[in-house]
Amino acid sequence: RCLSDWSSDVCSSDLYAGKGILVSTDGGASWTLQGSSTFQGLAVYKIAVDPLTDTVAYVATSNQATFGNPNAATGIYKTTDGGQIWKNVTALDEEDATKPWSDVVIDPHNNTIIYAARGNPESKQDNDPLDGVFRSMDSGATWQLLVNAPNNDINAGRIALAASYNATTQQTVLYVAVANGDEDNSNLYKMLRTDAATAAQPTFVNLTPLEFGNGQASYTWIIAADPSNPSTIYAGGTPGDNTSKEGDGEETSTEIDYVDRKSTRLNSSHLGI
Repeated sequence: RCLSDWSSDVCSSDLYAGKGILVSTDGGASWTLQGSSTFQGLAVYKIAVDPLTDTVAYVATSNQATFGNPNAATGIYKTTDGGQIWKNVTALDEEDATKPWSDVVIDPHNNTIIYAARGNPESKQDNDPLDGVFRSMDSGATWQLLVNAPNNDINAGRIALAASYNATTQQTVLYVAVANGDEDNSNLYKMLRTDAATAAQPTFVNLTPLEFGNGQASYTWIIAADPSNPSTIYAGGTPGDNTSKEGDGEETSTEIDYVDRKSTRLNSSHLGI
């Protein structure tokens, strides 16, 4: 099962609003538009498909979009029937339905644990101390804001997430890439990591920042982690920035071929499910 959004290729206020979610059940040979009434006027930042149940998916949304609806309810939307019906699961937990939700990932070891990011690319003008990383331990029914990841930080803007599982420690490792909140000149502000993402209060360490962003990290920065090797992560940005591969999960990086930002519109790790 493949899912994609019907919108532009960026994640910021210059993103054109979408029309819904495109769903394919035949490996991409044909597509059906789902959720038109739900996502009309919203920008889709990220789609995450449950690796064990392909009819379950989560979508991170924002109402910061050209020709969008500024009154549309933002949040993490969930479907359990392959995209026919969508529910805003963060709004159900009374989280703010006006702020941009910039990412959502499913725990690679436990598909009932969901991580979601609420990060405003324009936080320099509109900072919210509750922006940060939220975690659900019950498939989106309830959410907890994780401390210092990076909530209550006036410089934090858009947030990108990546998760991996460490079989040796039997813990989920979560990476949090934070852009600064100046949309007109945004670069990587912090790269946070916790080695126990499912702990009651995970401890986050700020790794050595990478010199990436090219002034546009507010909407083109993306990270990914090897799902079974938390020491290997990948980070990509705009033209002028090569993708960086972190070989030890901490301070070293190796430049590899540039990843076009347009490829980030589809959660390609779930193609063919």
